[in-house]
Amino acid sequence: MKYLTEQRLCRALRKIFPTGHVSHEADIIRHPTLSRRFKPDYIVRVNAHNLVVEFDEVFHFTRMDNVVRDMQAQYAYLKAGYSVVRIPYFIQLDPHVSEALFGWHTEAQPGDYSYGFPHGFVDMGAKRPIAFNIYGLGAYGYYIDALNTISPGLRLDPVELAFAHTAPFGRLEREGITCTKEDFPELLHTAKQAYTKLCAQHGHAPYAPLLSVDVAASFQ
Repeated sequence: MKYLTEQRLCRALRKIFPTGHVSHEADIIRHPTLSRRFKPDYIVRVNAHNLVVEFDEVFHFTRMDNVVRDMQAQYAYLKAGYSVVRIPYFIQLDPHVSEALFGWHTEAQPGDYSYGFPHGFVDMGAKRPIAFNIYGLGAYGYYIDALNTISPGLRLDPVELAFAHTAPFGRLEREGITCTKEDFPELLHTAKQAYTKLCAQHGHAPYAPLLSVDVAASFQ
């Protein structure tokens, strides 16, 4: 089965924006106040509109430095005038998601680029949320909230998504830590609070990080 990867995302973007130009790690964007530079995964240029598209693999949720870096990069991209879309590895570009993330652009041609692969952590090697750090877990919660808000047809449940295909045990384990399905909502709530505080420390509202600037305003 073909789940979304950075390479497959590139092919999908070229189909979604057939009149645009898609470049991969070709531009360097400077942070306006920090001495940091960022290289987006993809930039789509179409009709004088510049769109950054980032594919967030598992290390964006497991490493503290990556969580902070993503916040700083998001700020830099927006200040430089780009719209931004972030797509996490546990979400597929099915018609609902494709329309929600790109349908606002008049030149976009959203469609089904999921290759029939479902959302979640289906692949045997996929890291589940129990492997995320507290801030990455909070970001996971915001991702799901955001998708459900901008695409009501999805109806994703962050608990069911995290625990799908864990039968017959129905629990998540990591380094001696066990989390049951009953315990997970409280853990997720705590993680979202921690993520909100981290956003505030870095001058951000607790926005849903996958959204383009065009539709993210309702989360500010």
